[in-house]
Amino acid sequence: SKSFPADPSGKHFHETLLYMKTDNRTCKAIPREWLMWSETKNSIHCLPCSIFHSNQNKSKLAKEGFFPEKQQYKRLYRIFSMHERSSEHRKHYLQWKSLQISLKGNGVDSNLQQII
Repeated sequence: SKSFPADPSGKHFHETLLYMKTDNRTCKAIPREWLMWSETKNSIHCLPCSIFHSNQNKSKLAKEGFFPEKQQYKRLYRIFSMHERSSEHRKHYLQWKSLQISLKGNGVDSNLQQII
C-alpha cells in the first residue's frame, strides 16, 4: 500500500477516493483505475488524460496534477467527480481502454496483428 504525503491540514489520502460511487440506489463502488501517483512529482494524475490530452484540455489532472502538499485531499472528492464526468475524460478513458484491449490482442485489429 502506497503511503501518500499529508496535506496542509495534516490529513492523509483516504482509501474511499480510489472508488467512484454509482447512483444512490445501488451504491456500487467502482475502482478509479485511471488514477496514477507520480513519485517524481509527488502528485496525482489521470493516466488516460495525461496520455491523450490536447492543449485545449483544461483538466489539472491531465497536465500538472494534484499536489497534496499544497491542496487538501478533501477537495479531491469534488475534483474527481467533476473530472470523471467530463466529456474529455470519457473520450480519453475510452481511447485508453481501446489501446489496452488492442495491446492484449483482442482489439478490432487482432486478426491483422496475427497475420503480421
